Order: sequence, then C-alpha cells, then structure tokens
Amino acid sequence: MPRKANDPIERLVFVTTEDGLELEGLLVTPQSGRGSGPLVIWVHGMHRRFSQREFVEIGRHVARLGLPFLAVNTRGHDLGAWFRTPTGFLLGGTAWEQFIDSPFDIAAWTELARKEGFKNYVLVGVGYGAPKVVFYQVQRQDRHTVGCVFASSGTIVRDKITDLAPAETTALAKRMIAEGRGQELMAMGAVKDSFGSTVSAQVYADRARIHREFYGEAGDRPPALAQIRQPIFVLYGGLAETRERPLQDFIERIRRTAVQSPEVKAKIIEGASNTFVGFEAAAAREICGWISQTLSLPKAV
Repeated sequence: MPRKANDPIERLVFVTTEDGLELEGLLVTPQSGRGSGPLVIWVHGMHRRFSQREFVEIGRHVARLGLPFLAVNTRGHDLGAWFRTPTGFLLGGTAWEQFIDSPFDIAAWTELARKEGFKNYVLVGVGYGAPKVVFYQVQRQDRHTVGCVFASSGTIVRDKITDLAPAETTALAKRMIAEGRGQELMAMGAVKDSFGSTVSAQVYADRARIHREFYGEAGDRPPALAQIRQPIFVLYGGLAETRERPLQDFIERIRRTAVQSPEVKAKIIEGASNTFVGFEAAAAREICGWISQTLSLPKAV
C-alpha cells in the first residue's frame, strides 16, 4: 500500500535496562521529521504491552498532529514474560515484576530518547503506568521531563495496594515465601483489578513496601505524587465512571496531592472506555492540545 503524504514513520526500537533486561518499543515520528515539540513517551499499564492496537493508533494520530511518539514495554508487560539477562533468565510480567525496579525501565527509554536527539519528553502513564511514571520522576529527577500525563489511572491516588489486600491473603503469601514458593501465583482474583487477576506470592507480600514508597506515610514521607514539579494532565474515558469510581473525585484528589506541580488540568472523553478504543484520535488531540497549550508550542492543525 503506497504511503500517504502525512503518514508517520514507524520504527521498532530496543533498549537494555541498567539491570540487563531487553525491552522493545515503537518510535513513531511525523513524515516531515522529528516533530515540533517534545517526545511523547507512552508507558503501558498492567497486562498490557507497547504494541496494543489502540496505543499504536494513538501514536499515529499524535505524529500526524506534529509530535513524535514512543510506545514502550516495561518489565511488567503481559501477565508473564521471560527476560534474558547477562546472569540468566528472569521472570517478569505483571504477575512477577517488582514495582521498585520500574525506574530502570523508564530510564532506559529516556536514555534512548536523548540518544535519538530528543531534548525533552512528556511521560504518559496509562493505568498502572502512571505510578511508574511518578516513581521514576521522583527517583531520578529527570530535568528533560517537561510534563506528565496520567491516563485512566486510579492507582495514582487510590491505595488499592493495601486496602484491598485481606490480612489472611497477605499471611498466605508470606507463608508461601517461607516455604520457598514465592514465585508461585496466588489464586485468581487475588488482585482486585478490572481483570480479577493474580500475582506471585512475592509480589503480593511486597505491597506494604510499595505503599510506603509510593503513597508515603504520615509524618514520615510525602506521597510520591506530591513531589512532582512538572505540569500534569489527567485523562479519563467517561465509561470508566461508576458509583464506586467517581472520576471527578480522582481528579480532585490528584489536584490536592500534586502540591508542587505548577498546574493540573483534566479532561474526560465522554463515551470512551479506559482503553480509548475507538477514541484514539480524540485521546491524541487532547494530549497534543494540552502539550501545545502548556508548553506554548505552535498549535497543530
């Protein structure tokens, strides 16, 4: 099929993290060149991967609007995945990844971005990717990050890590670890997410530490989100709204928590789900529009 004049250029890219994991991604750039603004780095959530059709479509729309786009894998892609490392194979994926290691993944991609000639970037975290973006930025204080986008994320402010972890299930996970079964999966449904999925006993038992690292503790440390100094854009699909999940409540909690951010703006795309399937162009327009307005870039047409 012949390439149209405004079709973006797509290229598979690969990185190796500081601890030796190889990750894959897709770089999408405007036909005219590198684009008129920062690179948009798209970080997937639980059970997802960089090549989801909707992510690729969003990237193409972003490139047509004049911005470069990079969809990336983390070690938490899909439910489970084996990684080759210099010291042997490592089991990863959502069920076995350690949140505490997530900055290694994003750091590998931001290093690639700079090697590719992109001076600045906007980090987009989708679902569970949002707390990873926040944790990376707080840990690394990356001066090239000029903005953060949190798409379809409840985890960013809601502590479902411990509040929804029954004491008896946590005790079971710890017992499994003591018996040398830490890599074994908990029963399906142990994780109260939209998939009703599971994680390994080791990951499940580690949730209290994640809680301290990300949500902070009273009198000890502030939430990670409170340490973000970049502008923030929050994006939700309207169909994600439920009685137990009021989107405006999430947005207001983000605003109250992100005390060092110069601004927090938000948009709900009515009719869209939390994956934006069928609304990829709308999601791209909202993100690019916010970047253009916030960073004073020429508006794409």
